[in-house]
Amino acid sequence: MLLCKICGSSGYSIAYEGAIRLGKFGNTSSENYVLKKCNSCGAIALPSPTQDLSSYYESESYRNEVDDGAEVRDYFKTHDSEQIRNLSITGSSIYRDKVVADIGCGGGSFLDNIRGLAKKAIAIEPSIKFREHLVNNGYVTFPYVIDALSKYENNVDIAVTFSVIEHLDDPLMTLKQIHRLLSSEGKLYLSTPNADDFMLKALPDIYPSFYYRKAHLWYFTPASLSKLLEIAGYNKIKIIPYQRFGLSNFLMWLKDGKPKGDCVSEFVSPVMNSVWKSDLEQKLICDYLYVEASRD
Repeated sequence: MLLCKICGSSGYSIAYEGAIRLGKFGNTSSENYVLKKCNSCGAIALPSPTQDLSSYYESESYRNEVDDGAEVRDYFKTHDSEQIRNLSITGSSIYRDKVVADIGCGGGSFLDNIRGLAKKAIAIEPSIKFREHLVNNGYVTFPYVIDALSKYENNVDIAVTFSVIEHLDDPLMTLKQIHRLLSSEGKLYLSTPNADDFMLKALPDIYPSFYYRKAHLWYFTPASLSKLLEIAGYNKIKIIPYQRFGLSNFLMWLKDGKPKGDCVSEFVSPVMNSVWKSDLEQKLICDYLYVEASRD
């Protein structure tokens, strides 16, 4: 009997069956995948991979599948601009004189932005090549959270893990380990795509095969994400909805059937984009979710 890795339930329904994305847009699987939604906690799971995930996360093929490329410079090209969004959610002052751990930090884009504020910055990243770069930049570095516990258990003031939990085979285990890292007043900030994304229902024939992808093993709605953190032992869980892409992107999907990112259109004013994003966020059908959660 197949049990949910998050809540232990055996009941599920089919959330999606079909082709999924393999890396960048246009690279789609030839076979169909069946994604199952737990009837109890609501989490959606891709079938468990057969390969050893430790070596997979450390490989160049993994970095290519998440669109970054295997080189550190490729990572920065993709992720440097994202830190503006991350800091707009958390603010920057909370990191001053704090011990901060970034789990799944890649090449260290986020840590580079707060290293002048934090008392200590801990970089947790499985990629050997990326860890070498992090060490050379002076960061305290570990491959996994479990490796950092022997030295920093109960000593981390703020843990961040942006766009990471969807990649993990066992997100509950990792969140429990992060919980152990945190001090009594410690906080966790994380982000992940929203499985209640408006586009999944608005474009059911073309968008799901882009949204669901091999590199993402889990998908969460606001409710299932809150449940995951609750099971992992967190308190004062606050969901922060965020819409990354504007109305222009949706219109381009309708017209061309492919993503355009946060593009600019002569037919869509900044005010229209702002209203569009705000409305999706208020309805919790935006494309992204942030969470703030406390250890105690």
